[in-house]
Amino acid sequence: MAAMTLMLAVFALGWRGREGRINRLEGGVLLAMYLTYTAWLVRLVLSGGGG
Repeated sequence: MAAMTLMLAVFALGWRGREGRINRLEGGVLLAMYLTYTAWLVRLVLSGGGG
């Protein structure tokens, strides 16, 4: 989650001289990471390892 937050900040603030806008590729990467993280959390809880 920390990596996703850092990536969002970099994408939103702009990098390598670009304006600070999130394009489709960057948005897709962030969405895929979020869905993967959420699926991992669900699997962890359902397997009884959630605490």
